[in-house]
Amino acid sequence: MKKRAWIQKIPWFLAVLVLLLPLIYQLTEFHWVRSLKGYQAPAKDTASLAWENFMDHSFQNYEESRLKYDLRFKPFYVRLNNELKYQLYDKFTLPEITEGKNRYLYSPASIQAYYGGENIDSSKVDQEIKTLRKSIDRLQESGTSFLFVIEPSKPGVYPEYLPDSDQQVDKPFPSYHLWKYYLEKYEIPILDTYSLFQSWKDTTDIALFCSGGYHWSQESIYKVWDTLYSRIEETSTKSLPAYSYGAPIVSQKPNKIDRDLADAANLFWSSLVNDTYVYPQIEVQPTEGPKPKILLIGDSFFWNFHVDDIPKKFFDEDFYFWYYFNQVYVSGKNHYTKRKEPLKLEDAIEGTDVVILMMFLNNIRYGCWGFLEELEKVTSKEDKL
Repeated sequence: MKKRAWIQKIPWFLAVLVLLLPLIYQLTEFHWVRSLKGYQAPAKDTASLAWENFMDHSFQNYEESRLKYDLRFKPFYVRLNNELKYQLYDKFTLPEITEGKNRYLYSPASIQAYYGGENIDSSKVDQEIKTLRKSIDRLQESGTSFLFVIEPSKPGVYPEYLPDSDQQVDKPFPSYHLWKYYLEKYEIPILDTYSLFQSWKDTTDIALFCSGGYHWSQESIYKVWDTLYSRIEETSTKSLPAYSYGAPIVSQKPNKIDRDLADAANLFWSSLVNDTYVYPQIEVQPTEGPKPKILLIGDSFFWNFHVDDIPKKFFDEDFYFWYYFNQVYVSGKNHYTKRKEPLKLEDAIEGTDVVILMMFLNNIRYGCWGFLEELEKVTSKEDKL
């Protein structure tokens, strides 16, 4: 009789254990719960336990946001919730992900940019590019060249996999066509990788964008590098090191860039990636001469080059990657070394061989993060003296 009573208590014991599991995990040193992928914003504003903060709910709001960030068991429940929604309703909890055909993942913002619809001030773009032309002329007088690199977009390269790919678009990315028109009008040196990707699509077996990725694939950036390498050598007075390709690494597991959208979905057991991934191995020949000094202003598409140490292998060690013209990264012991000291644009340009501006096709409609205006200020200082 006593044995049966004990057996009857087991379900209740397990239920209590499940309820206490988050607390137990929080207070122990176990680390079996996978952390969430993507940016998780911490609680910024602190609020002490004071009567005023309690009455206006600022203390409660802060504690709630802090617990959401610090709760170690949270990723488990988030992934489980995301997985159930995906399996039951075929939807992602994260609104920044849309699944198209053949399990291709897209960013809704990229799809919106592809179809257009935004109001574009052509006179403003005209003036910006005209001002850029003047800045480039002044840079060239001091021996610094300039290159504007347009980065491709996944919907533009693979529109056939879009969820609404039956919708006809006569001229996708209207802002891109407007910017390119004025860039060519004022003879700005450009490298249009969007056009290159469209031409490569039917002539190569390379996956230019991986099904679970947002950025160009790690394999395709070496085709971009081959072209970019030639352009830098044409415009720089210093030579880049020669290089060749060894046997590539073939893997069934993508690196973190080739699966960034799939990772951001934070699912429990569905991986959303099932391709074969090829990673070229570049072999750089040693060189004794000085390497070109490069200043690069760009967005997250440049991380593909950074994770394979392209800047460190080919550029002068005094290299700056100005991320969104906001945060400066340098070539250090790892791939993502932030510069601790603030940097002035005029100091970064001084002695630079090539200034490269890399713009994602989606971002081009928003301008260049204030870089063009700041460049005009710096390059026109001598004229105002």
